[in-house]
Amino acid sequence: MRKSFACAAAVLAACALTTTPTHAAALKTAGSGWKLTTQLGVTSISPSRQYTITFATTAMKNRYAPLLAAEVAQANSAGVHLRIGGVETVNTSKCGPIGHIQITEMYRPMGRAGFSQGMPCPNPARGVGIGGIVAYDSEYWTGYKIETYKLRNTIAHEPLHALGLDHPNRLDATGQAIPYGCVATSYGNTPIMCSPNGGYKTTASMGHLTGYDLNGLKALLSNARAQGIK
Repeated sequence: MRKSFACAAAVLAACALTTTPTHAAALKTAGSGWKLTTQLGVTSISPSRQYTITFATTAMKNRYAPLLAAEVAQANSAGVHLRIGGVETVNTSKCGPIGHIQITEMYRPMGRAGFSQGMPCPNPARGVGIGGIVAYDSEYWTGYKIETYKLRNTIAHEPLHALGLDHPNRLDATGQAIPYGCVATSYGNTPIMCSPNGGYKTTASMGHLTGYDLNGLKALLSNARAQGIK
């Protein structure tokens, strides 16, 4: 299951919400089935920067790297330079090296069973994402009951937060996200970024990004180019 996107003390404690950078006004930050994390100051990702997924332990790399392979390939096909990297120390109170999406596990990082968290490093210069941190709920591997497709989609969902995508859910009258309130294909498939659980449900396609999600990644790249960022 997914989180409602918010700063949490346990993950990236240095997070501080600020107003969206003024340059973002000329950029496209939402579309059908996708939305950017402008509330954290991220409006783009560099078309040339190498983004690398790293892991807190070798065991985590062995566990998650195979499950992220399809997502990485799709992101690269959309123009993102994304790769699977190695093992490095993860300090959840601060961001790691520039371009790194650091993956670790925590017990209920959002304080609720089954909910994981991913977020970008906040307020990067010119809104260009520099990576982030993902904390998967360790309960997934200790007996917590979750459908396989939900688990696979969640594993793919969180790194997209770290790259700069937010939940594309419609909002109710109070401004709260409507659960599952997302655009869907004619087959009923919602974006993998839809909260609390979106993405494909079939064995063959679970864990893969939908066209909506790929359009979000392309928007992040397009925004960078619009600013003259290479």
